[in-house]
Amino acid sequence: MKKQVRLLKIVFDFLEHLSEEQLELLISKRARLKLDIGREVREEFTTEICIDEVCDEIEKFTTREEAKQYIEGLSLLKVDLKAIAKRYNIPLGSKDTNVQIIDKLVENVVGSKLKFDALLNTDLKR
Repeated sequence: MKKQVRLLKIVFDFLEHLSEEQLELLISKRARLKLDIGREVREEFTTEICIDEVCDEIEKFTTREEAKQYIEGLSLLKVDLKAIAKRYNIPLGSKDTNVQIIDKLVENVVGSKLKFDALLNTDLKR
């Protein structure tokens, strides 16, 4: 189930960045989605934290503010933040600061969950 939620998050994030015209093309079947497999980029991260434990904790939060406070309270190094972002396949810029990385983590993990929950609870039969 966890993999399905992560997959839906990827699809939701992709669709969220499309224009109205692109969405209409998809709906009318004049365009289609394509899976493009890129080359694997290897980066060596050296971190002293247990990434899985931190990720599990972040996923439990129900507000962006709580998640941000938790991450900031850990006083993580940039290499740690990058390792967590890599776990969630969050693209980072080479000049992203720790604050920017934390914001991206929170938005992509907690923010996406909140958006997905809002979609699930929306009555589309109106």
